[in-house]
Amino acid sequence: MDAEPEHVNPFASPLAEEGAVGPDAPSENAALEAIRREHLSREASIKSVGLLYLIPAAIGALMSVVMVFGAVVAATSGEVGLGEGAAMLGAMLLYAGLSVLFWWIGSGLRRLNPAVRIWTIVLSVIGLLGIPIGTLINGYILWLVAGRTGRYIFSDEYRGVIAATPHIRYKSSILMLFLIAFLIVVLVLVFGAVITSVRPD
Repeated sequence: MDAEPEHVNPFASPLAEEGAVGPDAPSENAALEAIRREHLSREASIKSVGLLYLIPAAIGALMSVVMVFGAVVAATSGEVGLGEGAAMLGAMLLYAGLSVLFWWIGSGLRRLNPAVRIWTIVLSVIGLLGIPIGTLINGYILWLVAGRTGRYIFSDEYRGVIAATPHIRYKSSILMLFLIAFLIVVLVLVFGAVITSVRPD
């Protein structure tokens, strides 16, 4: 004897048929939200580190412009020779190159681009030599990006979690805001020193 065919309501809407699997959607969203909240603090800290790179990148670009101005003034006044002019040009190119690199890393960290993660680790390892402040700051950055959790935050899977939970946001920590403010003060002082050194008498 043939089995009785399953009854199908021809007047049911497509949404009614999808309702059979509807309860799975909230549980999936809840799981994604749990993952996001678990990693949210480190995600926000990594993005804040991006600002630590973007700020010196912008100031480095300004310093390059100032050095070009200083080189032009010195060359037209005859105050520098060929060797000194070449040294100033080399310094300008160095500042410009570092500015481009830091801007790429900073914007990449803000977007959680995995391509900048290794560069961040390399520069942070070098920065450990800046005892004591550089050691503390770069040690903290290494802790953020070098471990297994940091690698996961830069993964395609976690970026999918972010895309699925845009309503979850996190404010920067007081520590990170302090580090950013400290870096701005230091860079402004350095920038002022460079301007003073290239200002014509």
